[in-house]
Amino acid sequence: MPDKVVKIQFDDELPTVFPTHLVAQHDVHEFTLNFFRITPPLLVGSDEDKAARLAELDNVKAQGLVRVIVPASRMAEFMKVLEQNYRTYTETSFEREAQAKK
Repeated sequence: MPDKVVKIQFDDELPTVFPTHLVAQHDVHEFTLNFFRITPPLLVGSDEDKAARLAELDNVKAQGLVRVIVPASRMAEFMKVLEQNYRTYTETSFEREAQAKK
């Protein structure tokens, strides 16, 4: 398929999620990426009330948002794409910060 153009399409109802945490696992054949969102508990009242409420909490809920399974044979390629994109992001972020300081 190298000589074919890939037309990327998204279903209009494809959800967009905003994870704050990731758990990655692997076995011989695949990598499993589990994305979660952890929302800090709402603590109100005086500092003492907040501290007491926080001490009562046994855990904080991590809401599972999506699980992505990547074949092990494709993981290196996926990582390369992410690394290149992140490098571009950091380079342009530093440029924007430098421009903002002028």
